[in-house]
Formats: sequence, structure tokens, C-alpha cells
Amino acid sequence: MQDKEVALLDAVKVAVARYGISGISTRMVGDISGVNDAYIYRFFKNKEEMLFEAYKRENGAIFKKILFEIDTNHLLEVDFASKSYKCFINTWDFLLQDKERLAFCVRYYHSVYFESAQAYHANQLNQLTEKLGQFFKSEADCKFVMYAICSILYDSSYAVILGREENNPEYTHRVFKTLHSVLTAMN
Repeated sequence: MQDKEVALLDAVKVAVARYGISGISTRMVGDISGVNDAYIYRFFKNKEEMLFEAYKRENGAIFKKILFEIDTNHLLEVDFASKSYKCFINTWDFLLQDKERLAFCVRYYHSVYFESAQAYHANQLNQLTEKLGQFFKSEADCKFVMYAICSILYDSSYAVILGREENNPEYTHRVFKTLHSVLTAMN
């Protein structure tokens, strides 16, 4: 990836996080990135492709972290709840470290532009299903639970960055209990 393309993707993340998807323009992305907005069309066909590429990069980083935590924590010699908590808290902290990434991903997910990312998103959930499917009665149960867990995790952490909830031990524990109850109810 070229430096200008990276700068543009960084700027898309920042712009959407600050102003929402409907509030951005290619000119704004160019201004934030310091790259002439004419360059945008050298890297991306249109605004939709630029948003999708930014989503793939940002959400890909989150899913990479989730997969890493699953791979790492399954080796721990502790009970399932402890493994689940360790995976959750490390992912939770990762989400809250880059508030612009989280805001961008949530806003993109809830936008009309997400339609073009359906196959990509399904592939990410399939990766989770491959890792965890053995713990569920069916693949459909596993996919349902993974979707629910991702929705709860993203929406709960987004509530923190919006200031609707405090990132304190009580709230974090409540989110984990909700996730863990969904996880254990179906396996």
C-alpha cells in the first residue's frame, strides 16, 4: 500500500468517526489526509469503494485481534469462563484504544454502504465459526452466537466512547456477563 493510500484510509476513518458517513466528502478526506483529493480516484473508484477499503482495514484489525485472543487463550489451563473473560477483556481494551476505529466501524456497519461489505463480513464470521464451531450443537447456532457477541461487544464499547456508559469495572463486568450468557446458552 502506498503512503498516500494509507493517509487517505486514515483520513476516512477520522472523518467518519468525527462527522458520520453522510457528513463526509472526498474533499474533506483529502483535506484531513493532506493529500490532494484528485488522488483519491487513483486509488479508489468512488466514495463507496474508499469506505469499503477503510472498513476492511479497520474491522480486519479488530477481527485479527479477536482471532489472536481465541488462539492464545485456548491454551490456558483454566476454566471456560476464565478463558472467555481473558479473551473478552483483551478485545474490549483493544476496541477502546482506538476510538476512531471503533466509531468508524460501527457507523459503517449501520450505514447503507455496508451492503457492499456483506460478503466480507460473512467471511469474517465464518473464520470465527471455524475456530469455535466445535463447541456448538450446529454451525447455525455458532454463527448466531458469533453475530450476537460481535453486536453486543461493538455496541457496548461504542456506548463508552459516546459517553453513554462509563468504562468502569461494573459496566465491563455486565457486558461480559451478557456475552458469556449468550455463549453458554447455545453450546
